[in-house]
Amino acid sequence: MRQPELVKVAARRITDIHRRLCLEPASQGLIDGDPTPAEFLALLLDKGNHRDAVRLLAHALPGREAVWWACVCVRESTARMLPGDDMRLLMAVEAWVFTPSVENRRRVSGAMGDADLTGPVAFIGAAVASTHHDPRRAEYPRHSPEQLRGMAVAGAIMLGAQYVEPARRQDAYTDFLRRGVAIAQGGSGH
Repeated sequence: MRQPELVKVAARRITDIHRRLCLEPASQGLIDGDPTPAEFLALLLDKGNHRDAVRLLAHALPGREAVWWACVCVRESTARMLPGDDMRLLMAVEAWVFTPSVENRRRVSGAMGDADLTGPVAFIGAAVASTHHDPRRAEYPRHSPEQLRGMAVAGAIMLGAQYVEPARRQDAYTDFLRRGVAIAQGGSGH
C-alpha cells in the first residue's frame, strides 16, 4: 500500500507518539524500525487492525482535526439514532471545531450535562474539554491533555462503529479511516 502524505501530522516517526496509543500487543511489534506515522498506518491497515489505525490517527492529528474526524464519523454512523440532547452536544462540538473559542468550549461543557455520558458524542465532548489545560490544576496527573484527547476521539469513533450493524462494521471502519486520512492530508473528511 502506498503511504499517504499526512500533512496535518506533526510527528515524524512513530516513536514520537507511540506511548500514547495504547496499542494492541499484535501491533506493538510493527513499531520495530521506527516507521513514519504514514508507514505505520499502512502496516496496521495491511494487517487489518482498524482499531489501532483509529488510535493512531486520533493521537496523530492536531486537536481540532481529530475532534472534527470524530464528529464526521459519529454523525455518519449514529445521526438518525441520537437523542436530541446528544445531537445538541454534537452541534456544539461542531461549532467549537469551526470557532475554537472559550465561549464555544463552555457551550460544549454545558451541553454535556444533558447528554448520554456513555455515548460516542460525550466522548467527543470530553475531547474538546481536554483542549483546555490549566497547569494550576492537576486533574489528570497520569495523562497529558493530548493523550486524553486522543483516547476520547478514538473511543468516540469506536463507540460510533457499534451503532453500525455487525455485518457492515468493518466497512464502517474502512470508511472512518478513509475520512481520517483525508483530514490528515488536509481535506475535510467528506
